[in-house]
Amino acid sequence: MMAAAKTAGSQAAVGWLFAAYSVPSAIAGLMYGTRQFSWPLNRQMALGHVWIAVLSLLLTQVSSLWVFALGCAVCGMAVGPAITASQMQLGKLTTVEYTTEAFTWSMTLFMVALGAAFACGGWLVDTYGVGAPMFCAACTAGLGALMCLRVPETFAQPAAAT
Repeated sequence: MMAAAKTAGSQAAVGWLFAAYSVPSAIAGLMYGTRQFSWPLNRQMALGHVWIAVLSLLLTQVSSLWVFALGCAVCGMAVGPAITASQMQLGKLTTVEYTTEAFTWSMTLFMVALGAAFACGGWLVDTYGVGAPMFCAACTAGLGALMCLRVPETFAQPAAAT
């Protein structure tokens, strides 16, 4: 986002790009959290990752800052629900005595990966250009979607007794 703003000659727009990505993510996460879906959580996470992968790939081709911001907003809409689904999945798969530790390690790994992605993104921009980090984001999100399918299927709510 920083490279896209700088390339467009509007470094001050980077805050707006982050907002365009994060505000729809938060709203979609809140809306997702108030609903129940029949699909297992791992498939819901995979769908979110595919959404992110496709939009990230499309963002590699965008040169207009306004179109990039719109793409960030649409892409960001998948992030909140994907994170919410992953946290519900983790809660379902973790035994009670290890729940706190599981959530702590989950967030620790998330933050380490985020930091590494920012560091790699800067190197990718300097080495290969503005679209390179978005291409790598698309690849890692696609890999994430495949990995979600390897997680045991659980559901947000237990099946109703018949």
